[in-house]
Amino acid sequence: MARLRRIRRITGLGINLAGVEVILHMRQRIRRLEAELEQLHRRGLAFLQEPPDHWKLLGCDEQVEKKG
Repeated sequence: MARLRRIRRITGLGINLAGVEVILHMRQRIRRLEAELEQLHRRGLAFLQEPPDHWKLLGCDEQVEKKG
């Protein structure tokens, strides 16, 4: 039902069904990309909060701590 309401709302703006299909596909893709971006962001934060051991051996962990 929600999908049909969306379609009616979009066609009410004067967009034909082919355009509606493109819009709905793009909305779905945007949602997937936003979820992927959020996941990458969380992974990046976790990585910076706990740098790998080999960074510590090279002294790189000091740079990460200064930035955080």
